[in-house]
Amino acid sequence: MYEHIFSPVTINGITLKSRLTHTKSGGSVDGSEESFQQATRYFTNIAKNGAALVCMIVGSWPDCEGKRSVMSRLFMDDPQVQAGFTRMIGEVHKYGTLCTASLMNVEPQELNISHLNHWDFDWKGDYNPNFKNKPEISAARIDGMIEDFVFQCRELQRIGFDGVTFYMSYRASILANSISPVLNQRQDQWGGDTLEERARLPLTVFRRVKEACGQHFLIEIQTSAEEEQPGYDVEYWLDFCQLCEGLVDIFQIRGWDGSYTHVGGYNSTKESPWNLQFAEKFKARGIKALCAPVGGFGDPDTMEQFLAKGKTDLIAMARQYYADTDFGMKLREGRGADVTPCLRCMGKCDSPSCAVNPYSMLLQNPGLFPETKGSKKVAVVGGGPAGIRAALAAAERGHQVTIFEKNDALGGQAKFAVYPDFKWNLRDYLYWMRRQVAQSGCRVRLNTLATPEQIKAEGYDAVILALGSEAKTIPVQGAELPGVLTIDQVYENPDAIGQRVVLVGGGASGKETALYLARTGRQMTLLTRKQAVFAENNHCIYAVQHVFETEPNLTVVEFADTKEIGNRYVVAEVKTNMPRRKLTFQGVKEMLETHVEEPPHIPGFQYPVYPDLTPQMGPPPELMKNGGGMPKPPGLGMGFAHDPEEIPQIDEKDILRETMRFECDTVIVSGGRRPRTKEAAAFQGCAPKIYVIGDNVKPGSIQECTLTGFAAAMAL
Repeated sequence: MYEHIFSPVTINGITLKSRLTHTKSGGSVDGSEESFQQATRYFTNIAKNGAALVCMIVGSWPDCEGKRSVMSRLFMDDPQVQAGFTRMIGEVHKYGTLCTASLMNVEPQELNISHLNHWDFDWKGDYNPNFKNKPEISAARIDGMIEDFVFQCRELQRIGFDGVTFYMSYRASILANSISPVLNQRQDQWGGDTLEERARLPLTVFRRVKEACGQHFLIEIQTSAEEEQPGYDVEYWLDFCQLCEGLVDIFQIRGWDGSYTHVGGYNSTKESPWNLQFAEKFKARGIKALCAPVGGFGDPDTMEQFLAKGKTDLIAMARQYYADTDFGMKLREGRGADVTPCLRCMGKCDSPSCAVNPYSMLLQNPGLFPETKGSKKVAVVGGGPAGIRAALAAAERGHQVTIFEKNDALGGQAKFAVYPDFKWNLRDYLYWMRRQVAQSGCRVRLNTLATPEQIKAEGYDAVILALGSEAKTIPVQGAELPGVLTIDQVYENPDAIGQRVVLVGGGASGKETALYLARTGRQMTLLTRKQAVFAENNHCIYAVQHVFETEPNLTVVEFADTKEIGNRYVVAEVKTNMPRRKLTFQGVKEMLETHVEEPPHIPGFQYPVYPDLTPQMGPPPELMKNGGGMPKPPGLGMGFAHDPEEIPQIDEKDILRETMRFECDTVIVSGGRRPRTKEAAAFQGCAPKIYVIGDNVKPGSIQECTLTGFAAAMAL
């Protein structure tokens, strides 16, 4: 099985052992020995799992004055750092896997990019509104930059790298900006009216690197096949690729961030894999270099099919290696169905653990958990994502596990994923969880509401409570009328929803439900007290805005304070003149802070992890024993947000308010969720050890469910 995935391919005398490559993500180092050890475990695991090529984030990114950026907190001038990379590359080479270094060019010191969303570089000086008066880069500085690129590549080759990956996506480098008909308005040797003229800079860099390092020094470029810029389309990009014949060995093909939405629950425009259409166009041009589309690859059967049909040469992945650290091993054993699907949740990959794979943290922290001491009889009460993860981990450690689920199927809140079309990745994860439970040896008791008396009578050594959460209503007159539905009731009986629907509540669940119902043909009105998209706390907020503004059956009423709810109407006071925050591609990143409350304490209960597991906090101290830890993820933090200077302030007395009545067939309220604390408290004393996990502690993400469930099982 998967013979095409593991078949070798040769380009310009360079042989890759398989069709799997690793795009730049993860394995960052800060120069310390500990971080090198962690990164070595990360990359060698990928190599062992069949990857032919891994891309390492080096951080040796020259700017236009030949200076070394401190991005990634790595100093390539340090001999100890160089030696660390040499050792790491040597370990990866043992598995026949090649290594490239990610290299890009920006102007960090001059542009102060630490506060920018996308590292926008103003080629001419008048494109980025934040730097309107910046002078044009001189030809002499560009000459110096070229020499610095060559010097850096020679150094990388000396250290042991097999090649270099030039980052040319999302206007993030001078090499990418130079070919843009919008950004490059120069009239000297580095500009011109044609693509051939504008491409002179990157082609010069590639040619000089090949001359300095030899033909067998691999050059890979990561490019955007489409951009938001006028004059830059797929055909334009393909023309550039043809100009690179003989100089570039591999094209990593990606799309623009705003061309698809894949986080925050809005997988709405494309199912995985993304960007394959660009690879097909690339192949149709007859370009000799290898193409490697990036984005959404994870299903091995799909990979094998595309490779067999010649739709692509390589598969570039990063997050799938987080989602399943045994990815390649499972494929070689013919167990493609057992591969853990990646949720494409973004932004969680460098946090304590992958949202769906808690074992990823063990690559960074071997020996984190003690060995189990004997087999225990374990009851897991609740068959949602947290309970399933706890049950699977406990069973793997040799315990006798029984799952109690009050409904007729496992999945908890994840069962709602089968309804919205844009939640397809979570739906795949739900089916994967059920398959794993069926193979685990766990006993499953469906349609069984476990009671403390039952648990105590059956004599369990430990109980893991994954009772989940319940929908809250809102403090508005009429919200609890019999005909007013909660979010849970919508999914439990979607056929009962009318054609004209008003949904009150603009949180994540409310927006997802409104979008789902709108796509079923219903006329949806979403009432939110704030600006809708700014309730999102992820870096694709721009894409979320695009989804909401382009859905024809969805009307969003922002700054709406709901006053009264009836069975077939809603009355709200709407602030009609509130300034709407404009999302800009070049805007300053706004830190969208959320208040985190401590979970209610139940005497006698053991909380294995702190409930808030954000990437910025790092791993919870209870999880990281013996001084173990992971380096704080470097980087700028990507996001779309507004420029504060562009938001006018409005005095309270000047706000215009209008009372509006919205007629409808169905009213839905989305007031958030609350943990089932009282239900959990009833189990106190029914077993020697009791753990409360997942939404039963604090409603949160799949990642929090995964980590808390895993930690509870490992503590047994």
